[in-house]
Amino acid sequence: MDNKEIYFSRIYGCNDGRNRRRLWDHLNSLNASLKDKQWMMAGDFNVALHPSESSNFQGSLNYTMDMKEFGDCLNQIWVFDHSFSGVSDHSPALIQLNTGELVEKEHKLNYELQELLLAEESFYKQKSKVQWIKEEDQNTGFFHKSVNAKNNLNTVRCLTNLDGDKLTSYD
Repeated sequence: MDNKEIYFSRIYGCNDGRNRRRLWDHLNSLNASLKDKQWMMAGDFNVALHPSESSNFQGSLNYTMDMKEFGDCLNQIWVFDHSFSGVSDHSPALIQLNTGELVEKEHKLNYELQELLLAEESFYKQKSKVQWIKEEDQNTGFFHKSVNAKNNLNTVRCLTNLDGDKLTSYD
């Protein structure tokens, strides 16, 4: 059996995106210094890779800037998410294998998948805008209810001055 070195990094990412960017830079530097060596990471990056991994996921495919930067970092350092379920709410391992064409192909396909997911999200946003325009043109009850709901959200119902006096009417 070959005695090959495997480098292991234990990660705990900051909750603050600005500080996490320093981690992404450090991982890029570390990757450059390791070159073709085997590398394994485990820990909590404190950012989801995909919106569905978020604890408050409600069906929206809105990628945050933090998610995009995290995904970009993983793509740059050729690391892939080794998703387990039932063990933790965090990915317990990220593994980089620099051997074989299959890893390179998987990395490329994963990148293409992320691009397609973003394109799909953009398509559905545009489709919803087209539907909104059609509804508006037809003066439907749905359109008027939506406009009224938005107006209600944007209405100031009470003003309070520095003395604590409240004004609740338009008088």
